[in-house]
Amino acid sequence: MAGASLGYSSLTNANLSNVDLTNRLLGQDNLTGVVVSGATLTGVTWNASTCPDGTSSSSYLPQTCIGHGI
Repeated sequence: MAGASLGYSSLTNANLSNVDLTNRLLGQDNLTGVVVSGATLTGVTWNASTCPDGTSSSSYLPQTCIGHGI
């Protein structure tokens, strides 16, 4: 996924296992039901994304989906 722009994407139920998302902006993406086992999430910026558990990353400080289905 090198260079992929993921802003405003619907990734509902996608399998992102072992995907490298290093330093990606996940802005207003729908990640409901996404599987990310083994994915690299170093430096991800979460911006009002829907987490895999259905909550919003903007509900947490700092914004994150880590611990909310990821």
